Amino acid sequence: MTLAEVITVGLVSWRFFQGNLETARIFLHDHGYITNILSKSRLNRRLHDIPSFFWHLIVAHLSYQVEPYSKGFLIDSFPVSVCHNVRSNRRSLFTGQKYIGYNASKQAWFTGLKVHVLTTFQGKPREFLLTSASTYDLTAFKKIYLGSLLKGSIILG
Repeated sequence: MTLAEVITVGLVSWRFFQGNLETARIFLHDHGYITNILSKSRLNRRLHDIPSFFWHLIVAHLSYQVEPYSKGFLIDSFPVSVCHNVRSNRRSLFTGQKYIGYNASKQAWFTGLKVHVLTTFQGKPREFLLTSASTYDLTAFKKIYLGSLLKGSIILG
């Protein structure tokens, strides 16, 4: 499979199959879109070999196609909890203090990651960033790439 076909499987799984790579892989093969298909595990490895900046470029390009002249943006973050607090002492992934964060709206601690998203006022995502749970929102905002925005854009958050 070419790199373009690997990316296509990833995007099709995201758009039409709720992120289920196996379903997208079988669909594209059965309908003849991709004839030389990789195994489930090899496809997963190839997807993870693609650098993260490339995915950021794809998201930026797709969002620019939908809302090319948008000048108003919202930035927000949300937690992605990987386990309940009761089980946090036994976790093997995301070990360390930096993966423990506080969700002020729920007044609860969580273990995992934070997703920071820059969207248009219409809710179309423009940029995103994954950080550890304890990362302060302003610190993450400074790391988000803003080069794709028009001059004079307004960012609320």
